[in-house]
Order: sequence, then C-alpha cells, then structure tokens
Amino acid sequence: MIEIIVNGKRYSFPEGRWSLADLLWSAGYEIPLPCAGLGNCGKCQIKVRGDVEILDSDRKLIPPHRLSEGYLLACRVRKLRGSVEVELPNVERRKKIEIEEVKVERVNAGVDLGTTSIVVNFSPVERGRVFYSSSSLNPQTRYGADVISRVTYIGGDNSRLQKMRQGVVEYLNGEIESVREDIGFKKVELVGVAGNSIMEHIFLNLDPSPLTRFPFTLSFKDGVFKRGEELGISAEKVFIFPLVGAYVGGDTVALLMDLEPLKKPARRVIVDIGTNGEIVVQNGENLFATAAAAGPAFEGGNITFGMRAENGAIERFWMEDDRLKYRTIGNLPPEGICGSGLMDLIAVLTEEGVVDENGAIRDPMEIDSPLFSRVKEKNGERIFLVYRDVKREIYVTQKDIREFQLAKGAIRAGMEVLLKKAELSWQDIDEVIIAGAFGSYLMPDSLISVGMFPEDVRNRIVFTGDAVIRGVNKVLGRDLFDEANRMARKVKYVELSLEEGFQEIFLSSLSFRR
Repeated sequence: MIEIIVNGKRYSFPEGRWSLADLLWSAGYEIPLPCAGLGNCGKCQIKVRGDVEILDSDRKLIPPHRLSEGYLLACRVRKLRGSVEVELPNVERRKKIEIEEVKVERVNAGVDLGTTSIVVNFSPVERGRVFYSSSSLNPQTRYGADVISRVTYIGGDNSRLQKMRQGVVEYLNGEIESVREDIGFKKVELVGVAGNSIMEHIFLNLDPSPLTRFPFTLSFKDGVFKRGEELGISAEKVFIFPLVGAYVGGDTVALLMDLEPLKKPARRVIVDIGTNGEIVVQNGENLFATAAAAGPAFEGGNITFGMRAENGAIERFWMEDDRLKYRTIGNLPPEGICGSGLMDLIAVLTEEGVVDENGAIRDPMEIDSPLFSRVKEKNGERIFLVYRDVKREIYVTQKDIREFQLAKGAIRAGMEVLLKKAELSWQDIDEVIIAGAFGSYLMPDSLISVGMFPEDVRNRIVFTGDAVIRGVNKVLGRDLFDEANRMARKVKYVELSLEEGFQEIFLSSLSFRR
C-alpha cells in the first residue's frame, strides 16, 4: 500500500503505476496539469517529503532553491514507496458558496461546464431563486488545459473518452449528494448542462474529434434531453444545451438567453474572455458568433509564474508614485500571477514603455521609466522582475508576453472578423459586453492598454458576470427549451480558420497598439 499524507490527512492507495498527481486527484485535490501530466509545464510543483526520486524534469523546471526545499513535479513522481507527505498550502478540495438555507423537495441544477471550471447552481423547481452555488476546477484539466489537448488525449479511444467524462459525472453526483445532505430534498428533477461544443460532446460520450477537422461535423445541434440514468447522473432528466457550431456551444446560447439581445436590438460586441473565447457581434436582429482559441494564458497557463486565481496569486498591478504596486488574493505573500494580474502587468509595461508595441521587452537603456532596473537577463532571455524575497523571485519572460499576445490577438482577431461580417466598425458599436467570472476581474483601462479593444469603446465596456449560469437557470426555471433552440438557430456561425485573410488579421491583432 501507498500512504499519502496531505496537510496532515491520510489516504491509502494500492501500489501501481500511479503518479502522485493521479493519487491527489483521486483524493479530491485539484492539482493543475495544463500539459496533461507530460512534465513540461512545471505547474504541478508541490512540496514532498518521503522516499521519492528527483528527476531531470524536476531539475529543468524547478528553481534550485525550491528543489532544496523539497518541491517536485507531482505528475513525474511515480516511484512511490511507503509513506509520502505532501504540503498543499493553496489547494482547496472544493469551493462552495451557500446562498441561504431553504426547505425544498424538488430541485433543478444548472451547470456551466467550462473548459477550466465548473459552476453548479441549485434552485427549487417552482421557479425559486438559487439557494446554493459551487465552483471548482474541471476534473478534465488533468488531461490538458484546453479542448484541443483533451481531444488529442482521447485520440478516438472510447475508453479514454469514458474516463474523461467520468470525472465530470462523479463531480456532479458528488455535488448533488452534498447538497442533498445539507438541504434534505427528495430528488433532482432536472439538470441543465451548458458548455462549449467539445465539452458537451464529451459529456454525452460522443467522439469530439470530428469537431476539430474539416468539415467540423456536429453529432447534434438542438438541445438534447436524456434520462439521468442514461448518463449516470443522479437526476430524473438532463438537458444538454443546443449548439451553434463546432466551437460555439451551449454556453454561448445560455449567455444569450440571459442577455436577451434580440429584445433590445442594437450594435454590440459580446465576448467571454477565456481559454475558448466565445464572441458574438450583434447588428440589430442579426447575430454572428465565433470562438477564438486563446489557450490557457488568461488562466495563468503556459506562463512561467502563472497560477489560478487562488490565495497568494497577484491579481492586480498598478503604478503609484513611480513604483510598481500589486495586490494578492488573500493579502498573502506572492506565489505567482493569475490572469487578471497578468493583464494589468502587461498593461503597465506597455504604458511605461518597458514593452514596445510589438511585444518586445526593451533594453534597459532604452526605457524612460523607473521600471528599467527590473529588466534582467535570465537563461539568455530578457525578463521583467516582479517580486523577490530571500526564498523566491517572480518574473515574466519574453516568452510569457508572447503567450499573452497570442491569446489577446486571437480574441481581437475574432472580433474583427465578426465586425466585418456584420458590416460594422468599432465606432458603430453601442456597447461591449464582457461576460464570465474572469472578465469581472478585468480593468477597462488594462483592456484598452494591451489592445484588446480600441480606444473608441473605452466608455462603452460593460461587465455582466457569469451570464452563462444565469442563462442556464433561466431556461430551466421557465421551461424555455424551445426558445433556447430557436436562439441557437438564429446565430450565424463563423469558422475563423476558413475566413479569407484571417491570418493577416490575426497577425495585425498581436500588436499592443490601441
């Protein structure tokens, strides 16, 4: 037997070819694995004590001072023997928010099945308001940070497809049982699930690979009703939201059901900034949608000191009295930089002239800012030093800035293509709506400074929060299933990879010019 001690709590597992990350996930701990456990991203560093081996991948990706403190890559620790002690200061098993205590017998559950996170809401069947909400890392992130990585992992292997969907099924059933214990309801009548097209295909045990290659074939388009037992879900029925196209799924339909754009015809850009950035442009009665493959940079993925928005993450940067200021989540010593912090930091660096409009970190001698002294050389690459103490230093590299540029450029290019389709310019836009939990933490000035949006819309940016889960709850509570199908059919899907001139638009969108 293998014994893992996590923050003092003991777990036992049979011996086998497991990695430490596998065992921690089995115990319910959300270890980030953006590279699907291949050992090349360095995001699963944890402090380990016991009979374990230091590998070349550890030496390559973990700074020497952290290696000396016992940090190793959880995905690479495989030769486990006896008892291993693990320290996880910033990992929570589950995040929950209990809105209020109620007595109900029949409930509905709304699910925002995001690429990175899952949000679950519970509300009474009788159109009651949400009384319980939880948010957690999507268990599928252990197989890759983005949908393409997960499709690659599945590789047409049905057993891998089953394995991937089972993590979500078990998580949802765990939430249902947890709330049942707390509230005491008799049954879940209906679960509504909205995710991007690949997430929904996996949830329905359908091979997602045809969505990733021409002609981008969907296995279904209208919303799907299933009995809970068919999907292994502890509920009477499950409704999977309708899809718009290969990369624009039920989450976008749910978002539009919440915003009701057609009730107020106008000229809008609606964007959910994230791993699979969904974009909708509205011109009166016409809706055009696409998805931009932004990748995990906005979630801290592929960034040297990037991390999720958890305790110790730097979430905000600004200049004050010629000094770089920051704020961490929980007001704790910095551990890394989350997505909103990265956006702010690069905005500051562009405003201060540390980074030029093409994304290059300038030579210190060319920088007319007090921040010039933070530009250093490390491993033959320019870096910008963010934080240093006796134990660690946190910095962004030239490669990190390029990763951010690619993510930002993908979303900006997607918006430009849709505006062209809708025969609109930025000057025509009445409103820019930024949806999603991540978007709520972004600053308009930073969005403008990095060139995500032009100066023309600075005063027209509106943040709407997690409109997806609100849309799911609305459809469930008001039986708007037919309306959701009609909304999906109303939207004109645009596949960016097939658009003439897209590559040129994308390249021009990489710039930090406004």
